[in-house]
Amino acid sequence: MRIIVADDFVTMRRIVRECLTNLGYTDIIDARNGKEAWDKIIAVCDVPEKRIEMGIIDWNMPVMTGLLLLKMIREDERTKDFIFIMLTAEQQRENIMAASQYGVDEYILKPFNHDSLKGRLLNLGKKRLGNIEKEIVTIQRNSAKNP
Repeated sequence: MRIIVADDFVTMRRIVRECLTNLGYTDIIDARNGKEAWDKIIAVCDVPEKRIEMGIIDWNMPVMTGLLLLKMIREDERTKDFIFIMLTAEQQRENIMAASQYGVDEYILKPFNHDSLKGRLLNLGKKRLGNIEKEIVTIQRNSAKNP
């Protein structure tokens, strides 16, 4: 799985990268802001073997915020299934609600550690599997109704 880490602080990108590497992820791309992340995601979105499938994105960045990037990703048919993890120090309820409204997959508060990132990734995997199971059941029911 290709992952992009977008944060305007190089130290935070390095910390996230180290955590991901320790969890076994090796194909990790960096971006300094939301615009750079968007450009990198879009550049390869139509190339299956190079597609970036997940992002760990900071909320507060210059040029383009993580929230605007999330909105653009969800609105684009090519990237709407992108796994989006918002990484932020923003704890205000309104911010969490805004990210949820645009379809954030996970919300991780800074500071975080290796175990909390691992836990969120495991949670995310369980959610995705649950959604796939629901889709399969729906398809099976529809097939049974319309043989």
